This record gives sequence, C-alpha cells and structure tokens, in this order.
Amino acid sequence: MKNKFFSLTFILTIFFVMTLSAQESKSKDVEVPDNVVFGDLKFLKSEKIINTEFVYDSMGVGKMTENEYIMQKVTELNNSQSGKGDKWLVDWNDRKKFNYPVAFMESFNKKLMKSGLVAEKNASAAKYTMVVKTLYFEAGFYLLGLDIAEASKVILEILFFESNNRSLPIATIFLVPASGGGGAPAMAYGAAGKIAGKYLVQNVFQNNK
Repeated sequence: MKNKFFSLTFILTIFFVMTLSAQESKSKDVEVPDNVVFGDLKFLKSEKIINTEFVYDSMGVGKMTENEYIMQKVTELNNSQSGKGDKWLVDWNDRKKFNYPVAFMESFNKKLMKSGLVAEKNASAAKYTMVVKTLYFEAGFYLLGLDIAEASKVILEILFFESNNRSLPIATIFLVPASGGGGAPAMAYGAAGKIAGKYLVQNVFQNNK
C-alpha cells in the first residue's frame, strides 16, 4: 500500500510540475519542456520505422490507481444494472488496446510525415522500439444539455529502447499533460501524439547540430 501511495503521489507531482511549465510557455502551441527530456534522440534521424508499444502499468486514474478505479466503477455499474459493469470493463480494455494507440499514432505520424520516420505496432524488424507508457489518465466528461464539460487528460512517459535490449532506455520523454475533448478520452492521446511528434520534428529532424 505504501509503494502504491508513493507511485500515485509521484505521478500527481509530475502532473502539477508539468502543468506549471506549460502555463509559463509563451507559445500558442504546447511544447515539451527541455527539463523533461532525457537522453539523445538523434539516433532516430537514420530510421524509417520505429516499433511502438503501449503500456498502462501502474497508471493513475483521477486520484486512484487503475485497479481501484476499475473495482469501484464495475461495482457501481453492476449494482445499478446486472452485467453493466462487466460490459464497461470490456469497453475500457478495448479502448486501451485499440482507440488510444490509434489516436496517438495517427497524430504522431502526421507530424512526422516529412521526416521519413513512421511509428508502427508489431514492427518486429525495427531496430528501435518506442514504449508509450500512460502515467496518469482522466477520461473527462460532457453533460449533454447542460454545456458542462471536463477535458480528458493524459501524462505519458515515452521510452526509447534498442528493440533487442530492453534493460535500459536510450532516451525518455515526459510529456506535459495533454488534453482532449470533454468525454472524448482518445482525443487526449491524439493531442499527446501531436506534441511528441512536434518535439521530434523540431529537435531531431530539423536540428542539424
């Protein structure tokens, strides 16, 4: 329990620090602050394909761990209607497996279109692998008819490995909180993909130093 509390506190601390960094930015488009990028990403300049994986280990959801959130949500929904919570859980896992990766990769690849690098899932022959790890997730909501909404949000840790050596990452990016539409959680992943792609374009493919 102590380790679980520490992990969630760490994630929320990152959330608030990055939020302040984003608010201080003078740019109209969100940038990734230099102090949350570790390692040299220039090895990507010569690559055409990067294998991409998505993981949700130890993800925080709101003020809870994912497991705590799932247990509460499933119980509440099943109590309101038999089987409703079980169906919700299937949808929850499907969105993590399909919707969120698609939203991220579409935006990421669109930004990198002119760079020659493409992110693909199950690209077993790729020399490098990009692991997109969700640290914090908030689905957001939209109350129809009341015009009240809370944007979806994600904080991602993006780790780059040699595909045949996962012992230590070559480089890591901690993304500022990315926000999407109210009640449209996949949009937050799309925003995150755009931020990550833009960072690579500006700091890897357009930087000849």
